[in-house]
Amino acid sequence: LGNPAFSAQHQHRHHHHHCLELMLVGRRAAGCARKRLRGGAGWRLARQQARAWSSVTKKLRKPRVSKRRRAKVDEEEEEEGGLTYKAVEDAYERVQGKIERSACTKSRLFSRMLGHDVYFKKEHFSITGSYKERGALNTLLQLTDEEKEHGVICSSAGNHAQAVSYHSTRLGIDGVIVMPTNTPHVKVSRTKMFGAKVVLHGNSFAEAFEHALSIAEAENRTFIHAFNNEHVTAGQGTVAMELMEQNPYLDAVIVPVGGGGLIAGMALAIKHFNPRIKGTK
Repeated sequence: LGNPAFSAQHQHRHHHHHCLELMLVGRRAAGCARKRLRGGAGWRLARQQARAWSSVTKKLRKPRVSKRRRAKVDEEEEEEGGLTYKAVEDAYERVQGKIERSACTKSRLFSRMLGHDVYFKKEHFSITGSYKERGALNTLLQLTDEEKEHGVICSSAGNHAQAVSYHSTRLGIDGVIVMPTNTPHVKVSRTKMFGAKVVLHGNSFAEAFEHALSIAEAENRTFIHAFNNEHVTAGQGTVAMELMEQNPYLDAVIVPVGGGGLIAGMALAIKHFNPRIKGTK
């Protein structure tokens, strides 16, 4: 653009092309384009255009959702029944200060490998080693006095077992955990260490599950399902509540899926907060 051999009309046409390029490729490429234009006749205008586009991208990335849209989503949830965003929000307030707030840090290795900014929510740093604490605690905190008196029971071969064992003991609630006989010794010992009674039964999870239900009925205990429970799912959704506070400008969130409790709670919270974020499993 700084070449005096160019006519004013040619210069204007090329300048318009470069400005359009700046708007399309975004701020990072705009920096490179500005370097090419520096010193030329179009430098000043290109710089202004780049600044304008920078402010536009910031506005586009802000997770702004109208109150009317959120209210409409809440009404639809109430009409359909089942789990609602309000349940996740209440669960977040309920468990705050009683569980570890996990860090959300950028991975330099994965970011370089994939060519995107990749962050990890480090739930494995919780006391029992997973996000399962959230759902277990949220459920236990909503038991009635009568339910607390009769105790709780669950069937699990790992993380859910440890979560129920730890928080039931901490809250003074008698807990029983039924695990298959082939459960790894380290998981059995850790579950016992947290305080609940461990019952080994059956060669499969299905057998242990049925035995736990029979004990719950015989002893009038509250059975806490690992994922098919609205209080548990709402509790797992608190991972997303923290995530949105730590990094609200995410483009996508990848969630591991087992029974579906984690992704159900997280998807509900994330889409309510910022519908632009894509979710995958």
